[in-house]
Amino acid sequence: MSGPIGAPRDEQIEGFIDDVDGTPAVHCIRIGWGDEWREIRLSDNNLAALAKEFDPFWDAGRPVVTRRTTRTRRGRRR
Repeated sequence: MSGPIGAPRDEQIEGFIDDVDGTPAVHCIRIGWGDEWREIRLSDNNLAALAKEFDPFWDAGRPVVTRRTTRTRRGRRR
């Protein structure tokens, strides 16, 4: 997979089940759409299937730059 889906957390998840087909899950992926987030546990095969369909859209997108503001001691923004 060329890019993350939302905020991925690739980790071994012992004892968890793939949310799609009930096989053992080895990845936990967080997916955001609009203002909603979902977390899904996936096997290697289902992660590959998701990535195959999602990657072209991810690759066509632009990174979002967020601005963080800092506050001075008096509470005013810099």
